[in-house]
Amino acid sequence: MNSANNKPSSSKSKKNRVTLADIARTAGVSTAVVSVALHGSAKGNIRVSPAMVKKIKALAKKERYIPNQAARQLSLQRSKTWGILCDSMPTELNASRLALLHKEARDKGYRVIVEYYDRTRPDMDSLLEVFHNLGVDGVICLHHHFPNQHTLIPRLLKKNFDHVVFIDRPEIPKPCFCGVDYIEAGRMVYRTLRQCGLQPGMIIKNLLWYAAPLLAKGFIEAHKADRPEDDYVPVWTAEKPDENDKPIFDIATARRALDSWALPNKLTGLAVFGDEQAALVLNALQDRGLRVPQDVAVIGVGNARICELVRPTLSSVDLQVELTIHSAVEMLYQLCQNKTPVTTKCLIEPVLHLRHSCQPEQT
Repeated sequence: MNSANNKPSSSKSKKNRVTLADIARTAGVSTAVVSVALHGSAKGNIRVSPAMVKKIKALAKKERYIPNQAARQLSLQRSKTWGILCDSMPTELNASRLALLHKEARDKGYRVIVEYYDRTRPDMDSLLEVFHNLGVDGVICLHHHFPNQHTLIPRLLKKNFDHVVFIDRPEIPKPCFCGVDYIEAGRMVYRTLRQCGLQPGMIIKNLLWYAAPLLAKGFIEAHKADRPEDDYVPVWTAEKPDENDKPIFDIATARRALDSWALPNKLTGLAVFGDEQAALVLNALQDRGLRVPQDVAVIGVGNARICELVRPTLSSVDLQVELTIHSAVEMLYQLCQNKTPVTTKCLIEPVLHLRHSCQPEQT
């Protein structure tokens, strides 16, 4: 009789055993945070404040939490997985970066988990939770500079993970990053247009994102050093879109850039941020009966496939995507091996590919 009575009691005891999830619900945090606070688990490389650690330990003691040692042993193992945070916008640049990341990570013995950040409906907490639950060993952030929140993503990633590498420099202290030198790219296209004997100008969609202001800065610096007496504005931007509008650059924008700025200032060499936008400028010039490059030369940025498809073929700045991704992967790999990378700040020099849309003067 006593034996029979003991069985329900034993079963009930197991059913009511306090878990990490129970403590997490009471504390209002994730189970990953509770695991770190109680066990110092390296899974997810999460950082927890001393005050929260104290609170969680007090709850665990109050609820008589007993750790599951088998699960604890599993949690200490490395997952051999990296998290990749990417902008949700489907672009050729995003696709090429992700394909390279998959290959490079695989060569290092890692899998990658890609999460997409939708800037129209930002929800970083859920994205971080995915990485935590999967126990990623590190994170590569492809995009972090969004209008009005350019420090949000870097701060959250650095707060929650020890091993984070950014593509392009974030505005936080002591980041690990790899990226092309956009300021030098701006100087490069200006110098090239001047070497071709042209009057240069740059067309940019807007100055809300990471690369565009740096390109414009390099272009303006080179212009001021070369032609300080010129009184025209060397960089043209379309109107800044409202927060709820999607920034666009269509054929009407390209025509407006020519009619309101480039042609009145008699500019004969145009650098355009984005190869698709540069292709639209080519069309707009040809619509006005202007020859490229005889009347106006054009240089794009990105060295995308469209450069070989348009006529004339488009000169463009190569943003060194392969080298950037390779460097970022190598940096994260060294961090995950608890080694110090050769460098934690990698600015890569861009390369200019000259095609038929911009030809040097014949000597």
